[in-house]
Amino acid sequence: MRDSRDDMTGDGENVDAKAALLADTANPLDVLRALRPGSLPEDAYQAVRAWAAAVCEMPEVERVTQTLLARRLLRKHGISSAKTLLDAAIREAEEKAGLEEPATIVESAGAARPNPAPWPDPVDGAKLLDRIEKIFRRYVVVEEYAYPVLTVWVAFTYVFECFDVCPLLFLRSPLMRCGKTTLLDGLHCLVSKPLGTSNITAAGMYRAIDADKPTFLIDELDSAGRERSEIRNILDAGHHRSRARVIRAKSSHNVYCPKALAAIGNLPSTIVDRAFVIQMKRKGQKDSIRRLNLSRLLDKTESVRQRLVRWAEDNGDALSTVTPKVPKEVKSDRARDNARPLLAIATVAGGDWPERVSEAVVALSSMAEQEVEGDVAEVLLKDLARIFRVSEAKRIDTQVILRKLARREASPWPTYSHGHPITREQLARLLKPFGVKPVKWAGKSRPRKFHRGYTLTDLRETFARYAGWTPPHSPHPPQGK
Repeated sequence: MRDSRDDMTGDGENVDAKAALLADTANPLDVLRALRPGSLPEDAYQAVRAWAAAVCEMPEVERVTQTLLARRLLRKHGISSAKTLLDAAIREAEEKAGLEEPATIVESAGAARPNPAPWPDPVDGAKLLDRIEKIFRRYVVVEEYAYPVLTVWVAFTYVFECFDVCPLLFLRSPLMRCGKTTLLDGLHCLVSKPLGTSNITAAGMYRAIDADKPTFLIDELDSAGRERSEIRNILDAGHHRSRARVIRAKSSHNVYCPKALAAIGNLPSTIVDRAFVIQMKRKGQKDSIRRLNLSRLLDKTESVRQRLVRWAEDNGDALSTVTPKVPKEVKSDRARDNARPLLAIATVAGGDWPERVSEAVVALSSMAEQEVEGDVAEVLLKDLARIFRVSEAKRIDTQVILRKLARREASPWPTYSHGHPITREQLARLLKPFGVKPVKWAGKSRPRKFHRGYTLTDLRETFARYAGWTPPHSPHPPQGK
């Protein structure tokens, strides 16, 4: 196979021919659709260059949409480095066209999809929300309570400036192929000024927010790498208007804007605590949903976005002054803060939406209390205390602890490690701040076989302080396996 860089700098005769064929084609993606699985690499590279020649002078927003669809087409044809290939093709096409400021395919500041002109007539809020909910039900499988939350959060992205709290939307998937990316695509077609990405830096977020106040749609946040802690700081700070400013040595940035995040497994507890957590599900045999075609849905939802813009303009004052009633079952202050904007929108929209959203936020609050009781370390200590209390052991092998934690379906441990069960390294890291470390001991029946785990003696004080359980001083014989 020839190197793609060699192909990218060839004479371009075949590319020019393909580009000429595109001149009368409405959609530049047609040249990529013409490829077939098993196509020669040379054919794929030439098709990509022809595509790039057709889109390089498009407006930024159209180019971003074209790129998202092009990546998927290339991946279907087995080209794993689609992003790199498309980036190189765009740069080459821009240089050939003589553009002064080449733009990369990475969505930069100003690349958010703009909002359309408002709908000319007044809009019935309840009917508009009904229509949005039907779109979500058509394409994704989530818990029943999640549909009204997703629907009203879409409306929230158009009116977030009316509120002091900007709750995150966290699409949590236990495994791959559970629909989180499909749901992000659905949101891209509906929210205000969508800006989708699966690879962004903290500096990129600052610039994008300064330029557009977009709705971020961030995929694969669990694999953000070295930037993860910095992005986490932005997400945490952007939750409340009064604290939504990040200060650097030579600059200051307001990071208050809507953000939807998608990841496999859990995210840090500070993010989860600021978010509506939507648990994704893989499609079952009895689930009747359609395959989402992004380009078609973008066209179909344009009138929905127009109505959302008009409804936001007409109801801004009402949203700023309404005081919704938060259900008493929502106990934590953070959860009540998150619920108020959605309840306010539902109240102003009318219909049965106030009742439905109230029920949804109660369900979300109940789930959050089970998952995050202050901090993930506190959850671990309570689960670990339960394991020791039930087993009545004075020391337990690490592997036994990990197996028992992985069986706790209502906890974060089954998917804690990027969709997989918590590891012994992660267990040790969470317990280290409490001064608890794993120890070794010889097996009772096989003295030469050593176990490594945790003892009740080392955990006794920690359990008493943080887990609400004071262990007895004369436990039963040890459980080594």
